[in-house]
Amino acid sequence: MKKIEHSAPVQKVGNAVKDLTETEEAAAIKKLDEEFAASPEGQALEKEINEFFGALDKHIQETENGIHIDNEAVEIIEDEADDIDAQFEKLEKTHWANDYENAFEDLGKT
Repeated sequence: MKKIEHSAPVQKVGNAVKDLTETEEAAAIKKLDEEFAASPEGQALEKEINEFFGALDKHIQETENGIHIDNEAVEIIEDEADDIDAQFEKLEKTHWANDYENAFEDLGKT
């Protein structure tokens, strides 16, 4: 694995990604992320994501053979996942979807 990790093609791709992250377009995406996170829509999504991971933490128990999730917990976890999906569906109808689409399109042109 180390031979591949330090090979010229892998290094070239790594350097290209690093260069891409240092562009104005990448900075614009970071700024957009910060604006989204501070917005009511971003806060609502973060709340749903936190509730989902809270349900996972609460309802998944490790066993010596792996994990255990009881039937009731599966429904709770699915409900939380559905809430996240609903938030993303709402976001598709806001300016955020277009803002991100444009920002990533600009990044792809660099």
